[in-house]
Amino acid sequence: MKNIKASAIHGIMRLFAMFPLKVHYFFADIIAFFLEKVICYRQAVVYTNLARSFPGLQPGELKQIAHDFYVHMAEIIVEAIWFGGCDLKRVRKARIVEMANVEVIDELYRKSPSVAVFYSHCGNWELLGGLMAYNYDDSVHSPFTGDNTFVVYKELRNHLWNEILYRNRIAPMPGFNGLVESSSILRFCIRHRQEKNLYHMAMDQFPYEVAHDVGLFLNQRTKGMLGGIGLAQRLGFAAVYMKYVRTGRGHYRIEYVKICDDASQMSQDDLLRRYYELLEEEIIETPANWLWSHKRWK
Repeated sequence: MKNIKASAIHGIMRLFAMFPLKVHYFFADIIAFFLEKVICYRQAVVYTNLARSFPGLQPGELKQIAHDFYVHMAEIIVEAIWFGGCDLKRVRKARIVEMANVEVIDELYRKSPSVAVFYSHCGNWELLGGLMAYNYDDSVHSPFTGDNTFVVYKELRNHLWNEILYRNRIAPMPGFNGLVESSSILRFCIRHRQEKNLYHMAMDQFPYEVAHDVGLFLNQRTKGMLGGIGLAQRLGFAAVYMKYVRTGRGHYRIEYVKICDDASQMSQDDLLRRYYELLEEEIIETPANWLWSHKRWK
């Protein structure tokens, strides 16, 4: 029954996905108004997070960031629906995401056993299934293929929506097996340690297992997860931070910032702190681009 419901809902989403992106953004404005003004989606969480992160800003400035965040959140929703009706050719043609410096990760990939790509809930993480299509400069080699690219995700408690989102994330590549549930990523990497892969791991959630003190992050004492960091260190992967910036409606830019060539040569504490330093820089640069509705500090 679950699969039948998931197929039906995903089928409806694919019908909406046939519209051009500009039509989706028309609906995004309506969704943003509904989220911000009607249901006030996690409004207390959003404003509390913003006020504590930017104590020097005036109420009007915080209100503007919050408004821009709700628009961004609505755009994530419609972009994800659009993405679920695409193949890689359509994704590439839209140029919704571009890689600014793919040569950085290509170099790390060539000389390392594998690469740990640490990303965050900036940009639109629902579009990571199109990584194989986001390099538009054919003179620069991209290491991403359907066989070596993996994205770690956390399974939702709602099994129906977990199935729907799983199908949506791999829609441009039917049969793509690059999504790995977070609880099995360590076993997966050890099982495939003789292969050269690119593992994408979000590190900015509230820790749901082992927590490690990060120190001050956005003006607040913060706990971080060591799972991805420990995995990269244990297996000697190269580590890179993925900066994911919205440059305009319908356009994102991915930039790669090298953390190290071999994570086994750094301490877990230094690796985690470097990740949060880079994330904080990105958030300060484009504050509305992060997931402020998440209960990051508990």
